[in-house]
Amino acid sequence: MVYKDEQRIKYIRNGEEIYYKYCSANGNTPTMLPRAPVQTYIDMYPNTAVFRDEIQRQSDYEAEVKVYRALEELPENIVVLHNFEYNHHQYCLCDQLHKRDKKKCNKCKSKFNTEGECDFLVICPDLNCFIIIEVKNMTSINNSSNTIQKDVAYTADISSLDQETIVQALVKTFQKSAEQRQKISSLIKCIDNNARVLHFTAYPNFSKQFKHQFQLSQNKESRLCEDDVSTIIFKEDLWIGESECSEQIESSNYISQESITTPTSWKRGSGCCFRFFSGLFRCCCRNSDEDEDEELLIDSNSSEDDSFAAISAGVEVLPRSSQGNHTRTSNFRDWWTRNVTNMFESVLEQGQGRSTTSSNNPAFNPELFQTVKYMLLGIWATEKNDCDQSKCSLRHSILKIDKQLERGQITLEPKKGKHRERNFMVTKAPDIFREYVGIDNLTVEQLEVFNSKEKLSWINGPAGAGKTVILSGNLLQLVLSGQQGDRKVVIFQFAAIGGNSLFERVLKKAEIQYDEIVSRYDLRQYPSILELRDFISGSQHKVVIVKITDGLLNIQNFTEILESARDCHLFVDDLQRVLQFSTHEMFSSLVDKLVEFSSTGRIWIGCDFVQAYHMLDNQRRINMEAARLISEKLDQWKTLSVNLRNTFELSKILSVIRAQFIKSFVKGPDILNTDKYNRAVDTIVPEQISGHFIHGPKIEIHFLSKYDATLMCHVVKKEQEKLGPEMCLLYDPALNELVQEINHDVNRKIMFEFSSSQEWPTVIVLHLVWKHDLWDLPRLYLAMSRARVYCSVVMIPSEDTTVEDLKHIQDLMLKLKESVHIIYH
Repeated sequence: MVYKDEQRIKYIRNGEEIYYKYCSANGNTPTMLPRAPVQTYIDMYPNTAVFRDEIQRQSDYEAEVKVYRALEELPENIVVLHNFEYNHHQYCLCDQLHKRDKKKCNKCKSKFNTEGECDFLVICPDLNCFIIIEVKNMTSINNSSNTIQKDVAYTADISSLDQETIVQALVKTFQKSAEQRQKISSLIKCIDNNARVLHFTAYPNFSKQFKHQFQLSQNKESRLCEDDVSTIIFKEDLWIGESECSEQIESSNYISQESITTPTSWKRGSGCCFRFFSGLFRCCCRNSDEDEDEELLIDSNSSEDDSFAAISAGVEVLPRSSQGNHTRTSNFRDWWTRNVTNMFESVLEQGQGRSTTSSNNPAFNPELFQTVKYMLLGIWATEKNDCDQSKCSLRHSILKIDKQLERGQITLEPKKGKHRERNFMVTKAPDIFREYVGIDNLTVEQLEVFNSKEKLSWINGPAGAGKTVILSGNLLQLVLSGQQGDRKVVIFQFAAIGGNSLFERVLKKAEIQYDEIVSRYDLRQYPSILELRDFISGSQHKVVIVKITDGLLNIQNFTEILESARDCHLFVDDLQRVLQFSTHEMFSSLVDKLVEFSSTGRIWIGCDFVQAYHMLDNQRRINMEAARLISEKLDQWKTLSVNLRNTFELSKILSVIRAQFIKSFVKGPDILNTDKYNRAVDTIVPEQISGHFIHGPKIEIHFLSKYDATLMCHVVKKEQEKLGPEMCLLYDPALNELVQEINHDVNRKIMFEFSSSQEWPTVIVLHLVWKHDLWDLPRLYLAMSRARVYCSVVMIPSEDTTVEDLKHIQDLMLKLKESVHIIYH
């Protein structure tokens, strides 16, 4: 008994330390533990019957993420524990009357086995109550039927099932959730029998207008009563958003809703891998505009069977009266106010306790509430008998997710003894990647590009698609296998001085010695072409890195610099850095030079034409015509389309930004609106597709209403305090003096916001927005893509600019408002 008391006190003490260290100073902002959704089913599976069960479980998990994001947006002082579970040992610590006896209690024999769990346990310190939320995905009904044949593609269409079967399966999901909720409630009641507890079941994909289906069963025992139905959180209840942008700026600091935004066109790119990912992502992640176009509208006279079939097929059905201006409101905040805040505030005013299990509770005991609160926090942070308080920190979540992304752990490895099909669109990376690059998996698309044997390989694709990873693998394979012969290997890299690029890291890991020289072009080349050639030829090492720093280099100058590496194997990463303000003739000259050099050595190019984009019509026409010229002259053109580097949230935001300025290509001058031109667009500027469901913390954008140096410094310092030393500050060169002042007393990494070929776990972007400068979006895209896990953006209008001048940025904010925290200052 003494040991049991000591253990109980230890848990309570740990929970108290966690609360005051991580949860007590957040004001009216939720403390989410962990700081990002727990990573469970991360694969993007092919839509085939083989992966029916895996797709179902992944869909179940994404339903949890929707609830996580909704809770995250509440303007409430709450602590949200995601994936709360306890074992029998922890139950015994809560239940003082339970005596450990392995002979009489079978659970005592395996005291560390999980005994109970729930998806969300919410602690409400201001209301002195606890909220239990279990999440159920309506599509799980599919697995109760044998009507889906294994030789056909898996779909969410269950309209062929009879109504009674579906209703009973639906009610069973609720009954199972009620059992799970009751276990957690009982755990709390073991400590304080008078604790105020409410519990709910969330159906994020089930429309409220069909709630009567929970009561349609012909079997009375399978019908839910009104009290049960009142504990269901429906799809509409989870919406969070505002109706007008102008109102948002004036009345709201946080504008957000968890919703997947996808580019409107999915014709970009080529190859079976691209078609698979684009089709899959389109099915999973339709944007709001497409959803509204595809809503099934029914009138009040529609039959119940029609409505039932529609919801069974996963189609959102709206009554006829909802046609017109359909806008989303802050439904989940309203729901929370009605069902939680108002419920307990009235009780607090009356000075009475309230519980879901008793209508006439004794007075509330604040000391016992604190004990329960700390005990639950201690249990959540403890695995078996070891408490890890660091699990509660933002840095811990970021580093854990970053390790997963860095190693390419984009698929769920099958466990021994359990039958599970491997995702055939993801393959185990070759040993050279696993040992030296630190990548465990590649997509089939990436492996195909890596294994290409062409003399000249041009790899095009969006940020995070793995261009540099594949080039690094090819570099190692060339050098370590001895295929390079007597020729030098020259790497042309566009990056800031001192940057530790992937090329440098893998060469050091493989113990390959190399020389490095910095090249800069302002009004003349330094060093000269001749000096550069002498440096390369005179190097004692097989590999030479030419690090090209920011200057006035264009494609013509770069073509001349290539002469210094004649008769060498070449690697050129981020070639788009020299494509700006170039002419058609310059492009043609570059292509001819590369083709010529490929007759004597191997050449690999990494490029993203979108990042070389400029809004002037004549420059756009030149760039696109030149890009089309390259794609036609080079049979070795390869396109990577799937983003793997960034979290799902970052990838989604980047795809929105990318799609916004890709439109300027498609809407080119009439002279270019031809089939030939459009085919070039499809190949050269592919849209970005997410390749996994690895979730991270929600991204923040701070939007300053005007240029204010003092406010900007305050925001940046607050963000720096929140993030760890792995953070890098990227900024517009025009802010250099101010940034140096901010960073004066803090040793942080700082670089210009157009730093290519480099990446960090977390990034703060100081983005200076210029009036009518439509370069803003490509610069923003590049800077944000440098963050693998978390990014905080500070939007700063230039000194002669106001928010009203920035229509292109306001349009972007409207598109991003459902995916990020937008904080207006």
